[in-house]
Amino acid sequence: MNASVSSQMRRGMKYMKSTGNVSNFFYKRKLNVFHLTGHCSLTKQSYGVIWSEILSGRSGNDIASGLIVLLGQMLSDNPKVTEITLWSDSCVPQNKNKVMSTALMLFLQNTPSVHSITQKFCESGHSEIQEIDNLHSQIEQVTKHSEIYSPLGLVRLLCTTPRKKPLKLIQLRKDNMKDYQSKANQFQFNAIPFAKVKVLRYCSNNLMEVQYKTSFSEKDWLVVQIKP
Repeated sequence: MNASVSSQMRRGMKYMKSTGNVSNFFYKRKLNVFHLTGHCSLTKQSYGVIWSEILSGRSGNDIASGLIVLLGQMLSDNPKVTEITLWSDSCVPQNKNKVMSTALMLFLQNTPSVHSITQKFCESGHSEIQEIDNLHSQIEQVTKHSEIYSPLGLVRLLCTTPRKKPLKLIQLRKDNMKDYQSKANQFQFNAIPFAKVKVLRYCSNNLMEVQYKTSFSEKDWLVVQIKP
């Protein structure tokens, strides 16, 4: 019997570059590698999604694609979860926009066990994602004292960080990168003031409805219908 569990996912973006101590190698072989990190408060497990510029870049569509893969792994590890709360920073191009909203709503549609997803955005200067900040600090310390000559070398390094409970790392494939941008353009998101919102909520019983608040202190939700 599935229990109703509130799981909180915290995430941040970490950009890494393969490094070398030979200048010619560095300038000829430099490769951008992107790493999206998440932390599940239910199990204290960290997750990572990694891809290189060969596959794609770091647009909002790319980040949304990585997050959906990360959420899928988290739910595979915690199948009783029925509600998800996402904490992130307030970066509009990355975290609160119609592309991310579309990705999360489609995830709800394709995941019957999850009833709702709530996005919460930290106040500037008051981060609520210390676990992610701590994880990034540990990764930086490890990479600072290591020579990384290939994406595989970076993957091996990340799989051992942090030492006590290494993050679960997922390497994105081409079929993981979805075109949420085109789908988002089919809906009416214009009424949502993404730059001002502090909380967004999506419910599986009405996927054409987005609820939002512009302040954490607000009691009532503002509701927008996004039907085409």
